[in-house]
Amino acid sequence: MIQNGFEALITIDKNLMLQQNLNKFDIMIMILNASDNKLQTLEPFVRELEYQFLKPVENNVVEINVT
Repeated sequence: MIQNGFEALITIDKNLMLQQNLNKFDIMIMILNASDNKLQTLEPFVRELEYQFLKPVENNVVEINVT
């Protein structure tokens, strides 16, 4: 599950799924449902990202929401 030395791509680009065929990549892609890329906006996602890295991979594309 490592492609070119990377285990995952973490992005806030919600259009990435529409722009690319993400299933062709052998890497986990995590899309954060964040309104912006400010530190205080992204900090709540850290715990969920840790959880996603520890659980078995079912799908290579994961959309992460924080409530």
